[in-house]
Amino acid sequence: MNRLKAIARGEENLLKEMKELLNSGQNLPTATRGNIDSKLVRAVIQDFDKADHLPQVEAVVVPYMRPVLFVKNGKIELPESNELKDRMIKYRPIVERPLKSVGRIELKNHQFKNIGTGWLVSDEVVVTNRHVAEVFAVKSKPTALGASFKPNFIGDPIQAVIDFKEEYALNTPAKNQFEIRIEKVLFLADSIKGAPDIALLKIKKSNRLPDPIPFISNKLRVNQFIGVVGYPFQDPRGVTDPEMERRIFGNVFGVKRYAPGQIIGNPRSKWYFLHDASTLGGNSGSLVQDMETGGAIGLHFGGLLLEANYAVKGAEILETLAKLNIKNFHAFSDQGSKVLVEHGFVQEKAFPVKEYSDRKGYELNFLDGNRVSLPTVKTRSDILKFGKNKKESVIKYTHFSVLMSKSRRLCFYSAVNIDGKQYVRLKRPGWRYDSRIPKGAQIMNECYGDAPRFSRGHMTRREDPNWGPLASAGNEDSMHVTNVVPQMQPFNGGVWLTLENYALENSKQDKQKISVFTGPFFHDNDPVRDGVRIPVAFWKVIAFIHDDTGKLCATGYTISQEDYLNMEEFIFGEFQTYQVPIRWIEKKAGISFGKLRTIDPLAADVFESIPSPLQSLRQIRFY
Repeated sequence: MNRLKAIARGEENLLKEMKELLNSGQNLPTATRGNIDSKLVRAVIQDFDKADHLPQVEAVVVPYMRPVLFVKNGKIELPESNELKDRMIKYRPIVERPLKSVGRIELKNHQFKNIGTGWLVSDEVVVTNRHVAEVFAVKSKPTALGASFKPNFIGDPIQAVIDFKEEYALNTPAKNQFEIRIEKVLFLADSIKGAPDIALLKIKKSNRLPDPIPFISNKLRVNQFIGVVGYPFQDPRGVTDPEMERRIFGNVFGVKRYAPGQIIGNPRSKWYFLHDASTLGGNSGSLVQDMETGGAIGLHFGGLLLEANYAVKGAEILETLAKLNIKNFHAFSDQGSKVLVEHGFVQEKAFPVKEYSDRKGYELNFLDGNRVSLPTVKTRSDILKFGKNKKESVIKYTHFSVLMSKSRRLCFYSAVNIDGKQYVRLKRPGWRYDSRIPKGAQIMNECYGDAPRFSRGHMTRREDPNWGPLASAGNEDSMHVTNVVPQMQPFNGGVWLTLENYALENSKQDKQKISVFTGPFFHDNDPVRDGVRIPVAFWKVIAFIHDDTGKLCATGYTISQEDYLNMEEFIFGEFQTYQVPIRWIEKKAGISFGKLRTIDPLAADVFESIPSPLQSLRQIRFY
């Protein structure tokens, strides 16, 4: 089976995309650049066996199907194929997170400068291939687990480092480096016995080191979408087609690249699996990453470009780490990203303060120029202040803002602008602290975890700020712990979950914009769990231009977990959502919404007790 037929076997949508493109009279961008006629390309796509007779066509189709993408400033460039592009956009946030933990292994006083790739698997421990480490290390005796550094040609020990940066740039500045010294070879596999091609390296301690990459321990199947992250550079031994190499890699080598692909073989009795991502010599030691979760599933160790590529199974690396009693490595089941996120492993490092300088926060005039101000809180003395002179109080993010309580270490409210017409679906990233305020003023772990502990309940929903050109930034910003409050595990469901969506359906259709304010009711008698005072009820206010009336309208809602939060035990059940007057929320929450209370359809209602719960979204009164 030739290369194109092998790739297409698991890429039905990609194959369909290419056929539709060619049948419409267009050509693949790679073919256009290579001056290859679209008729020839179409002939090969219809019958891949023709590629054996038209190698010049194969040399432009393969790079379209299996590109190698630059990593720039920690972000993966998007491929030309719409199918691959959609796949990358879907998984990009979770895939990009581990990129900073992959580095290029370099030698300082040796004839070879760059020899391979490695990545963090535990605190100050890097995994790479045995055959990479053997360039600079040798065992003192065959039974030894570790190895010592070889001397160079003048007798000095070879010096090795790992550089976690080295990304593509036209003018590579000094800041495009982040070198850490390799201090010790902890493990070097025995090549004589045909053991898995693994080496473990101890690197110098640094507070700048990125986090180790977690393993997805039991997720390995044929046609599984994967990515290979490493530093490919030219190696004539691994290339049978120099023209293919030139078209795929563009004569740029030795920089961090991401190569999407699939698993094409998983022999159960072997320590390796096969994949079809585009790789070269410097990819030895590369991370093989499950695209759906971002977790590590293997260690690339060799092959021929687009002929057969091999990777050590992640289970073999985990076994080696356990055998050496190396701590602080992480392995999760194939539930993937949900497991990583909900167990708190996926925790991003805080952005430097300067990176927040472009956050504009909630926009007051978002709704067709109708000014909708942020709420005001009556207990002003409890508002957390920050900044140089401690005069700032509203924490601005992408498309939303938060106001924090000092005493509760939770937000009084989160206010977001939503543009439904520009929504972008993105994968869930990890949680992070906000570096603008003290860590001690935020809650990351204390009361959160598996039931009977609490979920991190978003006040501004994660999806809500994910719109427009800044969708990715909004997605990441929504995962700050300043934007969450402890909630019972099944809390965010039913009517409450879909209030924003329903409001968008009723908003002015040519705009599809709404503004949403969400927060907890704080009471002195709220129950305490794990040292955290847990709010028992929450409120929401939604404002938008109604499509029928063309006027600004605002509605209020409340939901409580009081009936499910008992001092003795936790009870799970269906949570009820109520539409209530905004002035009632103001009174109970100690907060003011200004003019929104006057345009509330329930403004004139006599309301002393909770009404019947909303059984359907159609029961909501907008005017």
